[in-house]
Amino acid sequence: MVRFQGFFCGLRSGGGRFFKEDAIMTLSKGAVGNLVNRYRAVLKKCHLMNVFGSLAVAALITMGGSVALAASDVAYEGILTDNVVGNGGKVIGGWNFTQAGTMSGDRSTASSNITATSGAFDEIIGGNHIKQPAGGTQESPVLVSIGNTQTTINGTSSVQYIIGGSKANNAHVMLNNGATSLTITGGSGLAAKGMVIGGSYVKATGNPGGGTAAVSTAETASTTVSISGGTFGGSVIGGSAAHDYTTYSGAQGTVSPQLSVTDGDTNVIISGGSFAKTEGIHAAVVGGGLALGKGAASTVTGTSTLTVTGGTFGGNIHAGGAAVNGGTASVANSVLNIEDGANKISGLNAVYGGGLDSGVSGSLTTNIKGLVTGTPDSKTGIYGGSKAAADNLALKDGTDSSTLQISNTTVSGYESGTNIWTGRIFGAGIAQGKDTLVKHGSSSVTIENVTGVTYDKETGELSKEDGARVYGGGQAYRVGGGEKVFVDSAKVIVKGEKTSLAEVYGGSIVSGTSKPETSGLVVLGKSDVSVEGGTVIGYVVGGNNTNWFGRSVVGKQDDQGAYAFNGKNYSAGSTKVTISGGDVSQALVAGGSLSDYGWYYNQNGVRESAVFGTTDVTVSGGKAGTVIGGGIASYYNTKTVEESKIQLTDASPSSFVEGKTSVTVSGGEVGDIIGGGFAQSNQKDLPAFAEVKGDRLCHGRYRFREYLWRWYGGW
Repeated sequence: MVRFQGFFCGLRSGGGRFFKEDAIMTLSKGAVGNLVNRYRAVLKKCHLMNVFGSLAVAALITMGGSVALAASDVAYEGILTDNVVGNGGKVIGGWNFTQAGTMSGDRSTASSNITATSGAFDEIIGGNHIKQPAGGTQESPVLVSIGNTQTTINGTSSVQYIIGGSKANNAHVMLNNGATSLTITGGSGLAAKGMVIGGSYVKATGNPGGGTAAVSTAETASTTVSISGGTFGGSVIGGSAAHDYTTYSGAQGTVSPQLSVTDGDTNVIISGGSFAKTEGIHAAVVGGGLALGKGAASTVTGTSTLTVTGGTFGGNIHAGGAAVNGGTASVANSVLNIEDGANKISGLNAVYGGGLDSGVSGSLTTNIKGLVTGTPDSKTGIYGGSKAAADNLALKDGTDSSTLQISNTTVSGYESGTNIWTGRIFGAGIAQGKDTLVKHGSSSVTIENVTGVTYDKETGELSKEDGARVYGGGQAYRVGGGEKVFVDSAKVIVKGEKTSLAEVYGGSIVSGTSKPETSGLVVLGKSDVSVEGGTVIGYVVGGNNTNWFGRSVVGKQDDQGAYAFNGKNYSAGSTKVTISGGDVSQALVAGGSLSDYGWYYNQNGVRESAVFGTTDVTVSGGKAGTVIGGGIASYYNTKTVEESKIQLTDASPSSFVEGKTSVTVSGGEVGDIIGGGFAQSNQKDLPAFAEVKGDRLCHGRYRFREYLWRWYGGW
């Protein structure tokens, strides 16, 4: 039973409104809806419909009580409602259109403000709700608008979808929403089988066999999602979402709906809560919009900002947008801010300054401070760019510059047998699907007081304190074969007394088991690596890392280029490495690229690194070990081919420079100097090759009583 105080429209002698407060009614839940409809007519006659909305809401506001909802849907039509208790239905801050002929109305000057405090809900919608009403056509969809919408959730026991803006389901409609504000401070079962959507949500299915599918668009001025607590069972989307839920398998002739959502700026602020990912969406948090299904598109015309200062995460986070199952998404600019220092953040294993299967066309900015991440059973990666995982996808990041700044942070990894995944930091994104391509403009990575350790995956115990790996570029990781990452230019700065790293590269890494015809490729135009402080114990390399399988190039793919490699022409690129401080005495410092392989003989793979143009290594301070003008090729195995009792099918790792190498020493401490390339293998059956085709220059004055110098012209 629902008990509430009624009211009646009338006039005082002074012309004002009055409420007769002596009528107390006790109604069944089934009667509430009928009573609301009855008094809507009364309110219209009194010209108060837009002021009071439904009878149930207005009565409870005058009482200062809570709204206990029946399982049916309730729309508050712009009325401020600050204590909504759910009972299984939809809560709609704006207007609800579900009947034929009722879908119309410009309410752009109206606003909504609802607060859910407890109970269970089907959906909480801050703006309007439209479901399959007649009236619009494919050529002339109906405009349904509302002004700013504000939604607050202070505690619920269950809710499938939380939508800050408006929602349309299978309708020819143009949604127009003002600025949305969605605040969540607590609750359980949030987005249990759905999502949190900061903007608007349009969804539809196609028509099997032809016919007109729904045409829905949504424009939202800006979105803000602020989360300080709660347990989430589905993904958080900062912007709007378009969802084509057509099941295409076997549905010949299906006509897709045309669904598009557009947001201005999107802003997600997370200081607490427990987060998971929606099934089929490989991200727990997306800062921009979502396009789900091949008839869906999402655009953020401004800046998508994601800020994290606390929370437990059961999935990746992306500052950009997300495109899933054939959808298309784009973001103009993205900003990712992560700041901890008090261990309030956990579970962030993969962090992206860009999008998921979607790029960021302008600038990408990532700032990370005080984060501790990495466990014995997770691959930890921080990426300044986007992730391409859908087969045959090509995306572009950073027409403008991208920046990644990390300070006072620990990025750890694991090892298992011969497999080592040290915690990794990338200035660009990752290609991780069959024939995927990630193109990235210029990247800038600054590392200050960054450390990391390596755990034994089987025991969970600390194995090594060797630090993280840093790449100015991205990663091409073989899943289906043919993955590619192209980076125009990259700059890496390493500083801070507490910095301790395993390896530093100016370019990208290509890895993953593949055959020669399906090998991945990374291409770097130019790089600039500067070590000003800290410790690096493994490698400081100006170019790329061809890790076990694949090919890498420093140069620019150019049909008219003077250099040829694996069926493509390239024009000249360049690398630069400067050591002005810190301790890299245990590391190999190289101007070229690294090709490394080990433990196997029979994987029928290639590992080739090419540098076309110039390499430049300068030591002006600090401590350096072996300095190499060219590239490095390396192979290691504890068994010979004969001892392994297998057939040799693998190609030797190779690294070559075609152009000019230069090594200059003007200060600091240096070990061996090699003007050309450096190759090492402990197995004669699979040697490594490093070569420089061109000039090798070495400059500097040396005091032999202090240092022992050994010069090698090349290999």
